[in-house]
Amino acid sequence: MPSIRVQANQTDQIKNGPGRLNRIIIGKKGASSNIITIWDASNAEPGNILTVIDTTANVGTIEFNLNLRIGLKLVTGTGTAPDALVVFDE
Repeated sequence: MPSIRVQANQTDQIKNGPGRLNRIIIGKKGASSNIITIWDASNAEPGNILTVIDTTANVGTIEFNLNLRIGLKLVTGTGTAPDALVVFDE
């Protein structure tokens, strides 16, 4: 399974096109109200927000097992970014 590490407040277009979000592992929590917004979206299509994770409260593995129709985009922002690993299928 492919994965990508998130360690900064930024927008990450992880995948364009259908796929699956398996899990997010937050190894080091964020600070100062940091959140990760998870989108079923692509660079070409704005898509829909799936959920918002408060990285200051959620440390550990969060299982999703969600099918994605458009793509996988994460927006990390506010405060100090976490150290997170996003696991997905192509």
